[in-house]
Amino acid sequence: MSKALPVTVVTGYLGAGKTTLVNALLANAGGRRLAILVNDFGEIAVDGDLIVSHDGETIALANGCMCCSMGGDLYDALDRILAGRPLPDHLVIETSGVADPGKIKQIAMAEPDLDYRQAVCMVDALNFESTLADAAVSDTLIRQLRACAQILVSKADLATADALGSVMALCRSIAPHGRTGLRPGDPADLLFGDMRHVEASGEQALPLVVHGSRYSSWKTRTASPVAEHALKRFIERSDLGIYRLKGIVTLPDGRRAAVQKAGLQSAITPLSYDAGGVAATFLVAVGDRRQMNTRRLDSEWEDVLSYIR
Repeated sequence: MSKALPVTVVTGYLGAGKTTLVNALLANAGGRRLAILVNDFGEIAVDGDLIVSHDGETIALANGCMCCSMGGDLYDALDRILAGRPLPDHLVIETSGVADPGKIKQIAMAEPDLDYRQAVCMVDALNFESTLADAAVSDTLIRQLRACAQILVSKADLATADALGSVMALCRSIAPHGRTGLRPGDPADLLFGDMRHVEASGEQALPLVVHGSRYSSWKTRTASPVAEHALKRFIERSDLGIYRLKGIVTLPDGRRAAVQKAGLQSAITPLSYDAGGVAATFLVAVGDRRQMNTRRLDSEWEDVLSYIR
């Protein structure tokens, strides 16, 4: 009988640094074969030179790691991974930013071929307190924190010492059972370090709450390049109801760029690698369904594209 596959769940609110952590794990696998289960490949920074194969559902990398898309069905994605040989050394499941990780944890713990290890919650040092103060989303943040054995504060280098201390104290007060700290220098320590402290911390088992009706999502894919100045205006707007936006675009001169927006912060960052088969331009946004109108976003996005037509 084959050994059960170890599983770690990575959760956290929109823009908290989940994908950054996953990318760091892929880049520092240290010879270990990792399977990364994500919602969409467009959010993962895969070096095109490392891609061995890409069949639309799975990206296989030369270092033995692979990225798999959930495609809306976690069970099917898990079956694909468990059917492969050899099995990876560790499975990392990255949840969506508005997800309650409780359901994924329950599935992992109930599956005999999986060895559930822990859930890790990423927290944004710059936006955590303001997001927690938002009554519409605070419950999601609290549930994510309380579901996890480890709480890692991201963007610590951008926060003041007082702000960082306040965020860490808040996390400890909300989830006293968890270990709150900064991301380790070697991210692989999260997966392959000593697990005894995690088991002793006792993650809380919380009843499931469905948050889907609270949020609205918007996606766009196009083969067209995008004018950078028009894109910048679009992502900086505060009247579109967007909490989080991310993706990859092609600029008119052929350069590829990663696009990020979290709260009031936004950035367009040139990429130094091939985006691994991602459409020329792909964006996904999440926001409050009461404020984010997808038809309006479609119209505003058409205006952005019109600058180069």
